[in-house]
Amino acid sequence: MNLSKSLIEQILTNGGNFFFFIVTANLVGPMEFGQFGIMWACIQMIHGIAIQWILLPITSVPIRFETSHLINISRARLIRGTPAIILGIIVYGFIFSIEKGVLTILLLYLITISYIAVELARYVLIRENKIDRAIILQTAKWVGAFCVFFLITEVSLSAFSVLISIGSSVMMVCVWILLSNRGLIFSSPLSIESSHLDNYSAPLLRYGYVTTFHSIITTFVLTNINIALFGAIQVFRSLSNFFPVALQYIESHVSARLVGAGKSTLIGSGYTLCGIVFFALCVEMTVMHYDEVIVNAIFSDEYDKFSYLLPFVLGIAIFQALGRLLSVEVRLKEKTHVMDYSSILLIISAFLVLVAWQFNCDVEIILFIMVFTPLCQFLYLVLWKSRKI
Repeated sequence: MNLSKSLIEQILTNGGNFFFFIVTANLVGPMEFGQFGIMWACIQMIHGIAIQWILLPITSVPIRFETSHLINISRARLIRGTPAIILGIIVYGFIFSIEKGVLTILLLYLITISYIAVELARYVLIRENKIDRAIILQTAKWVGAFCVFFLITEVSLSAFSVLISIGSSVMMVCVWILLSNRGLIFSSPLSIESSHLDNYSAPLLRYGYVTTFHSIITTFVLTNINIALFGAIQVFRSLSNFFPVALQYIESHVSARLVGAGKSTLIGSGYTLCGIVFFALCVEMTVMHYDEVIVNAIFSDEYDKFSYLLPFVLGIAIFQALGRLLSVEVRLKEKTHVMDYSSILLIISAFLVLVAWQFNCDVEIILFIMVFTPLCQFLYLVLWKSRKI
């Protein structure tokens, strides 16, 4: 695997997310971005299920599962999941009072399914070590993301021109991938033990559902407290995307390399894990000290009053990333049942967030719960790795 190309692809993935939110957040204020953030959160929640059930297994399941068969299974799951996706969008729109209508539902569905399909292609290309094509795919994705933002917020571009841009970009990318991977896309019927893969994926699917439930609860609570605050949180999350670059690189590229080599151990030394945690805590402490300076330097003046949120948002992202790092070994070792315990922690967290909101607790208490939850999930996985549980 070409290391430099893999790093470029991962930086493009995280860097594109960073610049997307920086640019769009400065085009509109916290209130307007909060409205966009609600719709984006809907897409992300559905993607959260897909990444656990469909995407991450592609770079984690053993080499005995042929890529063409994984694509067939993933495609079938997307088709079977279409009614659930549409129902989820309708329910989400009802909860958050998004404008209801066939056009809105269709638009959100098309954006969501396109986003998942592009990510599916990315993970397949990484598993097959076709990094050049993954880089082009990521570039096209972020061009499409800006078009979608302008379409949803109706900023400067007409809906017609945006739709033409999106349609043309998606068509060219899809044709290019199909022509370049005929052996992958047009494959023979399934001949693997799909039941084994279903057992492998079932805990991941449950975890994806619970993650979505947790996200809906926290989004509902935060938007009811202050939608501008929610918009600021969504924007500040973009600042955390450079820290998980290495972790997400491990989750996709390194995991695929280990699968190709027939290995299942990612972190062999406890000292390595301690070093990673120490570095993460140093970053968190630095941000806690310079949160106002960072916000003033990057965002418009409207975001200054929300600078105190940055350490909380970064803490959530850091512990989630660390947990996902250890989850790589869970998938590589085919011990996915461990994720059921993480699901239980998320359910407890959602309940505590609701209780805190009902009793009018300060938003800092709610954010502390949201930070403490991924910390507990990470510590549980540490104990699992050390064979304590």
